[in-house]
Amino acid sequence: DRLPSSKNVEYWDTDGDGKLDKIVTNFNGKLTPEQAGMLYMTFPWYSDRGMLIQMQAQPGDLALSEDSTSVSWNVFATSQIVSGVTSISEDLPQATVFTYYPVLGQTFVNEENVPLVDKMSPVIAAATLDYGKKADTLTVVFSEPIVYKNLEGRDFFSYIHGKDTIDLLPSRIDWAQDGKSAKLIIDGCVSTILPGDSLMVVRGLKDNIRDNYGNVAGENPQAVVIAGLLNHLVEATKMGSFDVHDDRVV
Repeated sequence: DRLPSSKNVEYWDTDGDGKLDKIVTNFNGKLTPEQAGMLYMTFPWYSDRGMLIQMQAQPGDLALSEDSTSVSWNVFATSQIVSGVTSISEDLPQATVFTYYPVLGQTFVNEENVPLVDKMSPVIAAATLDYGKKADTLTVVFSEPIVYKNLEGRDFFSYIHGKDTIDLLPSRIDWAQDGKSAKLIIDGCVSTILPGDSLMVVRGLKDNIRDNYGNVAGENPQAVVIAGLLNHLVEATKMGSFDVHDDRVV
């Protein structure tokens, strides 16, 4: 009872690259710097091989918030952590907060399990461009399901072509039933988008792409290289022929 109890643990992807990079533990009261120095924490997550790991935060790595009701930790793990994952599975165990109390020359440990809260916004995991006779199809795969029902507008994407960043307005967006992917139907006569360009999610004028927890994509857009083959039909036009008796083109 010496310290405020933990309320929850927030998982953040602050730079929008699809990789967990910050964890915030919230308490139901204010902590002193001395109390923050008594905290040790373990946070469950996944390695890049898909294995469950426990990341450990030491008191010296924790930063106390301005209002003293939370501590934050910049994620560090001895194993490379997974990328392209921005949702917390129901199978993931809770975080654990250990409080070390010195009492009469001895140390007592209090252990507290704390629920996880998803604060990670969805990102693009992959994008592939396929050419068609009448229109091109850009298939976009997200890092987690998107709440696409009743989504207003189509202005959720931009792409980098050469040195230019261009707004992408598809003629239609066909969402997969599970919300994990979408097919953008693009008029090839209007758009200059090509494989090798980079695609990113942006905030729309009327609405935004978001996950089931209300986390909005496009706050810190990260570009993903578009895959595909440069097999678009090219029409050749005869411009002239050479005259062996004259250097001019006729």
